[in-house]
Amino acid sequence: MGGSRQSAVGNGRCPHCGQVVHKAPRELVEMLSGLRLYGQERRLVDALLSTWPRLATTDALLAALWDRRDVELAAPENTMQSYASKLRRKIEPHGWTIETRRGSGRQFARLPTADCRLPERGS
Repeated sequence: MGGSRQSAVGNGRCPHCGQVVHKAPRELVEMLSGLRLYGQERRLVDALLSTWPRLATTDALLAALWDRRDVELAAPENTMQSYASKLRRKIEPHGWTIETRRGSGRQFARLPTADCRLPERGS
């Protein structure tokens, strides 16, 4: 999702066709509980769910992933991106994704349905 287009998760409706594009968080939580998630993936999920339906800031996500002060990473945002990408690959087959707002943060988002008039990814 790009540019200044309002987040579908933020208001619960597709900005193009007006249809509801996410369901109650219970569906998301149930789907996530059925996945095999590892340490940092689980921490990322917990941090994203804790701000539902708002955006989880990059700083908050980094703090949730690495709460120990003695952990030094050369590129923590790149490492977080790697975890987010792995998690995204696990949830997209279930109709969800992780929406990234460069410089701001991330949030769970429901993928558009086939009858949505949202443009294709990468368009």
